[in-house]
Amino acid sequence: MEKKRTIELHGFNNLAKSLDLNLYLVEHTPTDADKKHFISFVDEHYNSAKLMDIMKGVCSDIDATILDVSTYDYEPHGASALLLLAEEDTNLHKKTVAHLDKSHISLHTYPEHHCSVGMSTFRIDISVSTCGDISPLTVLDSLFDFFTPHIAILDYNVRGYTRDVEGRKVFIDKEIVSLQNCFRKETLEKYVYEDFNTPELRSFYTRMMHKDILGWKGEGVLWDEVEEIFLERRTGGD
Repeated sequence: MEKKRTIELHGFNNLAKSLDLNLYLVEHTPTDADKKHFISFVDEHYNSAKLMDIMKGVCSDIDATILDVSTYDYEPHGASALLLLAEEDTNLHKKTVAHLDKSHISLHTYPEHHCSVGMSTFRIDISVSTCGDISPLTVLDSLFDFFTPHIAILDYNVRGYTRDVEGRKVFIDKEIVSLQNCFRKETLEKYVYEDFNTPELRSFYTRMMHKDILGWKGEGVLWDEVEEIFLERRTGGD
């Protein structure tokens, strides 16, 4: 395997690397009983305590230290979790300073149902923002292992700059061709996916659909709903 070139940086790597994920679970719920069962499942498996367990695992994956935590369960449904991170062990009495130059993870959930369609959805919005040597892209497989989303929208951006040891500006610290390359083969085999990347803007976008719901094609309104979520736009008329 060809050895990747490593850029030697001057001082702290202050590139801001942000990964935003919209993960969707979709369920055909034609009756009130189906809807209640889906909502009960969501409330049990994705409350703020469970979300915190997920995030602790994510922090372990990216070798980050948790500085502070905030969680909340909403009425009637939904939850949020926010973690402020450092790249390494730090003096917690000075954590306010660490918040400014390090990283965070936020997670919010949104259950939704509309009786005219007979489909319920559960959206998990996750934002992983890091500076330093840790990369948010290392968490993708872990998040997919836990949530197993039917539809996933991924958006990764790098902003700011740092400098190498000779004083030259560095605008991206790791070469990226596609976010697909950041997944295990076993994960990708479960999905169909497509990219819309603009490397010159340091912006990478991938959308994915689980092969299990491709069987909904031909199901009329039900498939229209799924396709619109995947495409992030309306496909029919008014």
